[in-house]
Amino acid sequence: MVRKSDFRIDFFAPSSGWLKVHVVSGETHFDQVFSHIPYDSVGELVDGLCRACLSRSGVERVQWNAEPDEYIFEFQPIDGTRDLRLTISSLPPKGTLQAERQVLIERTMPNGILALVFWRSLRKLEDGFKSIKKSDWNYAFPSAGLAKLEILAKQISETPSHKLDI
Repeated sequence: MVRKSDFRIDFFAPSSGWLKVHVVSGETHFDQVFSHIPYDSVGELVDGLCRACLSRSGVERVQWNAEPDEYIFEFQPIDGTRDLRLTISSLPPKGTLQAERQVLIERTMPNGILALVFWRSLRKLEDGFKSIKKSDWNYAFPSAGLAKLEILAKQISETPSHKLDI
């Protein structure tokens, strides 16, 4: 059984083109503020997580820009299971010789639980989007994709092996 308090993600309503993301995985915390330029990272996150929940192979990648730093959220299905591995990593700074990404958080959990944790936080973010101006975030909130993620998360997490202790 996975405990909700062991993994958490929070999205904060965007302001002036910046959106804060806070992730807690066990003892590890990740805090970053991301720009809305040039990526529609929120939309790509919702779509990528939906695809990852339905897939049994491949890796879904979502790029986030923190100007000048960039980060990748990856969702990778684990062979022979219904688990997904979330990896959050920083990309090497442009113009440097550093060749490897730095892994900041890596967490494997049942796909339905991971989707449900993301869905709950994104649902709160959707409420925050209702009161923002166009200059606060260049992209519309992906409400249709979030509705699809909700259906997927609830269908998957209803199986006995995916019970979430809240």
